[in-house]
Amino acid sequence: WTEEGMMAVLIELQDSAGQNMSRYDRLRSIVKKIQDAADAQGFSVSAGIGSVYDNPYMLHRSYEEAKKSMDDRFFQGNRIIYQYEERKTEIRELKKPFTAEEKSELLGRVKIGDVEGSVDYLKAILERIAATYRFHVDMFKSEVIDLVMSLSRMILDMGGDGAVILSENARMIQSLIGTARYDNFVNKLCNYWRNIGDLAVQASGYEGSGIVRSAMKYMRNHHQNKVTLKKIAEHCHVNPYYLAHLFKKETGMSCIDFLTKIRLEKALYLLEHTDMTVQNIAMQVGFPDANYFSRKFKMSMNCSPSEYRQAIAK
Repeated sequence: WTEEGMMAVLIELQDSAGQNMSRYDRLRSIVKKIQDAADAQGFSVSAGIGSVYDNPYMLHRSYEEAKKSMDDRFFQGNRIIYQYEERKTEIRELKKPFTAEEKSELLGRVKIGDVEGSVDYLKAILERIAATYRFHVDMFKSEVIDLVMSLSRMILDMGGDGAVILSENARMIQSLIGTARYDNFVNKLCNYWRNIGDLAVQASGYEGSGIVRSAMKYMRNHHQNKVTLKKIAEHCHVNPYYLAHLFKKETGMSCIDFLTKIRLEKALYLLEHTDMTVQNIAMQVGFPDANYFSRKFKMSMNCSPSEYRQAIAK
């Protein structure tokens, strides 16, 4: 075994009189028998074939070529036979797979505690990264690792435990680099994203009742939509009056005030990290219009959104 999901096999081809098959055809025939044997055991395998060398000292090169030939296996299914071919390096000007605003939306959801919403958004971005980079594995992984680093930096800025985050970050990056299949890669990344995102929620320090925590989670996950006390209460399976009383008692604010707080926190992040207009930010965080957003913002920050952006730019 050489690494996750990969095993090296040395096959010595004996020259045989009357052999009509080429060396590669004979190799493929042997590989298919190995695949059939694996199928009989309940699992399937793909195979990469390196160049055939008569010189045993070139064995290491054949092995590296076989690994290289399987680069595309990351995005494809199992039971495929890949054969190494020297590829010409093509220099292309590729567009960025996502905008700065979309990256900020991804991280902004984590910042306000909408972890599952961020994970759903992340999955869509991963698909776009793969398509934009034409399923080039190294470019795909490099872009994703940059997202992981951005998430970690944000959690650290929020006061997260540096030792824990940096340790988990290093472990996850190493694991992602060595992951051989796209589906496993996505599962690992999303689980890590949830775990790190939960640290942001825990940083709030709130440890109240399950009903109030459920109401908070609902508001974080639906902050972009029209949210009413009735909808929140239905989600929590309680009477709206009871929820309003319990929420106020435990948090010191109403449900709607908490929702406004979430929206303003995300708006601050977007003002600091994007060039989006005030109108677009208002829509992005769930306010019905820019004027209402600006009034709420000024009540909280003692300045308008535009004035805030100008102040942090100095």
